[in-house]
Amino acid sequence: MTTIRARAWTVCLLTSALRLAAAQESPPSTLTVDQIGELVAQASDEPLVLDQVSAITPEIALKLGEHLQGLSLDGLAALDPQSAGMLALHGRLTEGVPQDLDVEGLLGRIADLADGEDGPDFEGLERLVGDIGSGMSPGAEPDAAGGETDEPTAEAGDAWLSLGGLTSLAPEVAAALAMHEGPLLLDGVESLTLESAEALAAHVGELSLAGLKSLPADVRDALAAHDGTVVLPDELVNAVADE
Repeated sequence: MTTIRARAWTVCLLTSALRLAAAQESPPSTLTVDQIGELVAQASDEPLVLDQVSAITPEIALKLGEHLQGLSLDGLAALDPQSAGMLALHGRLTEGVPQDLDVEGLLGRIADLADGEDGPDFEGLERLVGDIGSGMSPGAEPDAAGGETDEPTAEAGDAWLSLGGLTSLAPEVAAALAMHEGPLLLDGVESLTLESAEALAAHVGELSLAGLKSLPADVRDALAAHDGTVVLPDELVNAVADE
């Protein structure tokens, strides 16, 4: 079921994180995997605001998956499907990045699943992200002794992800980001194609699109399939209410 509401939620959610960022030393615009690891360790119980970062690699995005609190990357103006798929792991890697993970192979699988001939394979993406998040290699069978993986050491699924610098979303990027657990803030996106809206509808939870300039009927109908709250600008909320 989809609930539509205005942007106040997004503003309140980020206020504490932005205050924290103002008190921290600003990171450089580009970071290494090791530097990201240090920042993740330092902010283990706090939101991590890296709005000065203007570009990331899939390897950096994967490392950010170990951060279990809110994450702001509002300085990113572009995102490729592989990095988006890695960011979908944000908040899930409670046990860290699996040591035997084939990163190169994983990148290829994300690209294939997010941009298949018949559209995104959401079940495949969710299974892939879920396996890695649970500490298994993609496609591996659960532990035969217990049948299930160990309980995570920290609660996952509540970490919000903000990508406010993206003004548009390619369908394959939207499909990968839709696998993120927890609130997904895409408040810089000004318009959505039907394909991207259909991809985002696979996301579960809070989805903020507070920067949309328009909401065509087909895009609105596609977003109606989203399971959770969709945050829209006041004027679009009022327009939907008047129909």
